[in-house]
Amino acid sequence: MGRGKRRVWIHYEPHLYEELFVSVIRSYGIVEIVDDFFVDPSSGIDGEGGPNKVDMIVLSLDDNCRPTWSALPMPLSNTKVVAFCPKGDYGLKYLPDECRWIEVRPFGLAQLIDEVNGN
Repeated sequence: MGRGKRRVWIHYEPHLYEELFVSVIRSYGIVEIVDDFFVDPSSGIDGEGGPNKVDMIVLSLDDNCRPTWSALPMPLSNTKVVAFCPKGDYGLKYLPDECRWIEVRPFGLAQLIDEVNGN
């Protein structure tokens, strides 16, 4: 990857957990955390490149154990997505090259760090 560190956007509810995840991941210095990620549909940027490119998105799961897609500005291709519940007992990861969700049990902080690292 010629542009440097992997870029990760975290949008997690409750917000207190989001702040915790950002702090922990930043302390490792392994990726660039994108604070204000947005995609401007009029710019033609769809997550494939440009200044708004992210390599990974971290979301929470809703009450029905579905990723909180409403947090995304628009569907993104070639972006890994992980979503998990605050209990740490269940998570999902979406790998665009496989075009499917993969269940991960348990999904705790160690799994999040592994995913962010690209493992």
